[in-house]
Amino acid sequence: MGQKVNPIGLRLGINRTWASRWYVDPKEYADTLHEDLKLRKLVQSLPETKGADIAELEIIRHPQRITIVIHTARPGVIIGVKGANIEKIGGELQKHVTKKIQIKIKEVRNADCNAQLISANIARQLLARGSFRKAMKRRSRTRSRKATRRASRFDCPVVSAAPRCRGPKSIRKAACRSIRSEPTSNTVSLKRTLLSAPSE
Repeated sequence: MGQKVNPIGLRLGINRTWASRWYVDPKEYADTLHEDLKLRKLVQSLPETKGADIAELEIIRHPQRITIVIHTARPGVIIGVKGANIEKIGGELQKHVTKKIQIKIKEVRNADCNAQLISANIARQLLARGSFRKAMKRRSRTRSRKATRRASRFDCPVVSAAPRCRGPKSIRKAACRSIRSEPTSNTVSLKRTLLSAPSE
């Protein structure tokens, strides 16, 4: 049988704390949880937080206010010129909740040690059609090793659209071959033309 353990649940109360800290009546639990999820999604989707490299969001609920702590590698992007961006973020979040919103910014000192930021960086490079070798091996792994002096493992699951290998695959040579060799419309039409042509 599988012995899978949630990596966050395993560390809670030892060297890690909860991402949301609050206590409510059991009847209000579901609504509060959905409100938390909505706030997290909203912060990530706002144009003011694009390119801010957000590593983590903490939500702390007090009787009269909600404190949102944003852990980011680039605090200047979120704060903006004279705090203009952070005011816009606060105003936008305030529309979706009844309690007063308070936003705090915490800087992530070493972005190369944070798994969330490393994975976001790799995803950004792959979406920009960058080489997976450069993205995963040379840059990310080397940087994280220099920062932590420890070995690190990068696993990038990809759902390939190619008919011969469906389902998640780790980005290795075979997976990349299957993605790159996926037939385009031009290739398919060329094959049809060759098949339909009369043989001499």
